[in-house]
Amino acid sequence: MAVYTKINAEQIQALLTELGQGRLLSWSGVAQGLENSTYFLVCESPARGLTLCPSQRHWVLSILESASAHQIQFSVALMRRLFGAGLAVPELLVHPGTGGVVHQLLGKPALLSARIDGCHPGGDSANVGARATPEQCQAVGDFLGRMHTLGGPPLSHFPNGHGLSWLASTRITVGDELRDAERLLVDSLMARQADLRRLDPGLPIGTIHADLFRDNALFVNNRLTAVIDFYSACTDWLLLDVAIVVNDWARNNNGGLNQALCGHVLQAYGHHRRFVASERRHWRDMLDFAALRFWLSRLLGRVHSRAPGVAPELSGRTEKDPEEFARIVKTEGAGVLPLPL
Repeated sequence: MAVYTKINAEQIQALLTELGQGRLLSWSGVAQGLENSTYFLVCESPARGLTLCPSQRHWVLSILESASAHQIQFSVALMRRLFGAGLAVPELLVHPGTGGVVHQLLGKPALLSARIDGCHPGGDSANVGARATPEQCQAVGDFLGRMHTLGGPPLSHFPNGHGLSWLASTRITVGDELRDAERLLVDSLMARQADLRRLDPGLPIGTIHADLFRDNALFVNNRLTAVIDFYSACTDWLLLDVAIVVNDWARNNNGGLNQALCGHVLQAYGHHRRFVASERRHWRDMLDFAALRFWLSRLLGRVHSRAPGVAPELSGRTEKDPEEFARIVKTEGAGVLPLPL
């Protein structure tokens, strides 16, 4: 979440009216995330006869700044399937005329989803000492395991937009941000991933969230109320999704693994899907690949923010630290637990 597109009350009200909603009461920008503009909206519920005390409805407006039409279609299909299966995913507002959930605002695709009560694990993301609780780690492992084993017809294959070609082009763009030893480390990890992709070690593949950080989950105490931001969802190694979660939810400040929290994630996940032998062999690789992807993407965000003519981010959020993921790679697998079989 972030704010790049500035909107006014009249524009929001026009969209709400088109969608059969009531009068806009308030709105505010949300200062989190990187890629999309996000606003919290409060409006009156649609009129249902005469009432002196109309109820309120709370929505999250997401203006999708850069996602392709194919990415949006894939993400929306996944969100609707997960919601229909009873997983903790917000409901998308459906257009009363077309039945669609992707709307238009200022010429950009936009979604409205129900705003869910809850806070991100660890509280303020600016607090580098923040931690998820063991119960929260269990909950996210359970969610991911249920998502990876969800039945029904498979979604269409959608390649990871942060795959090898993205890594190669991003490595060139951010090269000046890296020290010599870091360039060698990045290049070795990219070569290792290319070898695995080419040799196909038989790692299970399916639909993944690909960005399930703590700031994309909401909890009331230790109860998971929502997983959000599916705009990086794709088809890739299931183990990569697990590694992304572990790298954010179960790490110490020095980048080393918090074994207790990692164990809670893996055990809860394993209740739904057993890890196979090939995943056990490449677990450390996957943790490194996941860290590399976000190390480079945060460096790329830093480079782009300095480019002339780039639209400024309007909410005043602070930049996310690339070094958080550089430290993970540089720990050389310190404390990594083997996957349970």
